[in-house]
Amino acid sequence: MDKETYYNLLDLAKFKDQGDEFYEKLVDCMDVLKSIEDFDETGEKMYNVNPAEKHPSKDEPKPSLTNEEATRNAVSEKYGFIETIKYVGED
Repeated sequence: MDKETYYNLLDLAKFKDQGDEFYEKLVDCMDVLKSIEDFDETGEKMYNVNPAEKHPSKDEPKPSLTNEEATRNAVSEKYGFIETIKYVGED
C-alpha cells in the first residue's frame, strides 16, 4: 500500500492522528502476509500429531418439559410462560 492510499484511508476513517510510525508497522505486516503467499507448499505432507477425536453425534430431538412442568416452580407465570422483569437498555 502506498502512502497516498494510506493517508486517504486515515482521512476516511477519521484517524488523522496516526502517522508514519503506524504506516511502517502496517507495511511490515503486509510484508509478512505477502511472504505467506509465497510459501512453498510442495514436499512431504504434514500429519495430525494428536489422534482423531470422536465426532459429536447428530442432534436428535428428545422429550422435553411441558409448559406446566416448566412453569411449576416459577415465581410468576403469564400466558403459560415464565414471566420476567422487562429490561431494555440502561436508564
